[in-house]
Amino acid sequence: MDNELRNSNRCIKQALEQFGYGDYAGAAESVKEALSHEPNNGFYHSLLAVILLEMKRIYAAEHEAKLGLKIEPASDYTHYVMGLILTYQQKYKQALNELEQAISINPLEEDYLLAIGSAYEYMGKAQDALKVYEEALNLNPENEACYSKLGEWYLSQRNYLEAEKYFQNVLSINPQNADALIGMGTIHLKMGNREEALDHALWVLQQDANNTKALTLVAQVKAKKNVLLGSWWHFNSWAISGSNVRLMLILIISFVVVRFTSLILTELNMVLYSKSLDYIWLAIVVFTWAGPVWFQKLLQKELKTVRLRSDY
Repeated sequence: MDNELRNSNRCIKQALEQFGYGDYAGAAESVKEALSHEPNNGFYHSLLAVILLEMKRIYAAEHEAKLGLKIEPASDYTHYVMGLILTYQQKYKQALNELEQAISINPLEEDYLLAIGSAYEYMGKAQDALKVYEEALNLNPENEACYSKLGEWYLSQRNYLEAEKYFQNVLSINPQNADALIGMGTIHLKMGNREEALDHALWVLQQDANNTKALTLVAQVKAKKNVLLGSWWHFNSWAISGSNVRLMLILIISFVVVRFTSLILTELNMVLYSKSLDYIWLAIVVFTWAGPVWFQKLLQKELKTVRLRSDY
């Protein structure tokens, strides 16, 4: 029994190290090996669920999370992981229920509060999320994830000065924090400092060449250098900066205004202007449809060709 325990502990230690540097497949195999020694360990099942979630294997992650929760229903961690899975599945009310159970068992774990804040943000409750993030930071002022979440929150509100303050706090704790570097890069991009934005993205890629957020930032910088693609990127950033309801209203109102104007022009025998408006609207529709495809191709190109400068 002691030998089995030692082997499983060794596997979990290895899995956490592999997870830390992004080897999710290796981490999953290590946890599975640990489970071969202790198949009824709820923590191991929940940890495997987190790893599978990072690998975007959502159904397998859900299966493992449910197993972990069934084995250890009184564990704060198993409730927390189940909350993460439900958040990913956009089942926010159920997710909040699991996360609140986790925090009721262990009220001093700031990561649980951060997960609650994220769920609030997805639900469009930005102010509730802010309060929870601030509560998490008060619990542990040395937790860089708390500063990162607050920085990302202020970035989403376009308060770049406040966002920069929190990201700088993160970097003072850990100069290589990927989320903070990407956050700072995004701020530079918003302010028109393309080279600074690119430098921050490449700094992250030096640590993790497959970091999708960094690669996306690189692609965004390149898109800004292309007039047409840059125009789409600006429009898309503005359109999706609010809630999904806001985006739907923008699209519906735009369509109604264009159609109404076109009909009025036709009634006034201004057929040429009416047709021109229809063609302009069609061009906008094609442009907004082609933009994401174009952008995705650019991102895929970066995945294959990105290179770091020799001075990094």
